[in-house]
Amino acid sequence: ASSSLAIDDVDNVEFDGKEFCLTGKFSFGNRNDCKSAIIKRGGIPISTVKKSMHYLVVGSLSSNDWKQSSHGRKIEKAIGLKDKGLPIKIIHEDLWVNFLS
Repeated sequence: ASSSLAIDDVDNVEFDGKEFCLTGKFSFGNRNDCKSAIIKRGGIPISTVKKSMHYLVVGSLSSNDWKQSSHGRKIEKAIGLKDKGLPIKIIHEDLWVNFLS
């Protein structure tokens, strides 16, 4: 299970024109499957955390030891940008999948 740390509770996930960065491992499928799902809905998959992004999606198969792994650094960077006032949402894969339909 992924860590519940830093996960935002959101009522909606918008795709059209929004940038999505992925981190961790996903039960939905491999990275290409996840990226295709984003593109199909008008979203933009990106590979690194940056100021312009809207969502960081944390895979449900991510480790509880996320701080020690490369995807943990993405979470930490996203938290840092949020702390500076940027409207980045860190969401769990399960929530993301709910809004794919």
